Formats: sequence, structure tokens, C-alpha cells
Amino acid sequence: QVGSNLQSRREQEGADARFAPLADVAGANWGARHYFRRAVLQPGRIQKSRPYLSLSGPKTCITLSVSVWFAGAQHVLCADLDASLIEPLAAAMAEAE
Repeated sequence: QVGSNLQSRREQEGADARFAPLADVAGANWGARHYFRRAVLQPGRIQKSRPYLSLSGPKTCITLSVSVWFAGAQHVLCADLDASLIEPLAAAMAEAE
């Protein structure tokens, strides 16, 4: 991981102090994660993980990832989303189709 995580105000305000030691992820290597590997293999296509327990707090999240080329190197951009907010929205969108 190149830099620090970015969190919404809501996430920051509701942060559980027990997970504070896990907050510093700069330098972490996410290369073993499925969502990361799939993004590398399919540049430019957004990947979606299955819901899983977040490392940063007691919640289930979904990771979106995409591989892009920047400054002559391949990078993977990831975004963790709160599954409790995303899954109902996805279900409603599927029903509307």
C-alpha cells in the first residue's frame, strides 16, 4: 500500500478504539487478496469482492478494485464499502431491472 487509508467522517466518529493498532496500513501488501489479483489480471475492469470481515473494524465490507497504469507503472486502486449499506442497494437495483 502506497499511502494511508481514507475514511469518511462517519467511519472516523464511529471507530472502535480496539482496532486502532490496525489503522496504519501504509506499506501493506494486498497482493494475495483475490480482488487485487483479479484487478491485475484484468486491467481497467472493476472487480468486486465477496463480503468479508473488515480488518479495520467490526463490520462486513466489500472491496472494489481496479488496475490502472500511472507514471509508467501498474497500480491497483481499492475502495472498501460497508456491506450493510451496499447489499440492500444492489438487491433493490437488481429487482428494478
